[in-house]
Amino acid sequence: MAEFDHDWNDTSIANPDVEDELRWRLEEAERLIYVRMYGETKYDIEEYLMNEDTPYNLCMSMLSKALHVMDFDEKQSKHLINKVKYVMYKSFNDNPKSNIGLTN
Repeated sequence: MAEFDHDWNDTSIANPDVEDELRWRLEEAERLIYVRMYGETKYDIEEYLMNEDTPYNLCMSMLSKALHVMDFDEKQSKHLINKVKYVMYKSFNDNPKSNIGLTN
């Protein structure tokens, strides 16, 4: 009987083309999740954060628009509210002083 030599702890994929395909599929799945949840990609939302002076102003603007849109386009309104939550989460976690004044 032939000896089978395989390292069962090796999780790498031998074929780089397959690895690239899997990486692309994961990136595409993440992109689709963001588009479904926020109405646009993660990079578009990150661009908002880079171009805005304060996350507070950005959130207030998006919430105002969400209230305006809510009457005639519920899906877009939900996307805007999810974007506000994303911006708040990112600004809170990226700023070590963002929890000043908050109590547990």
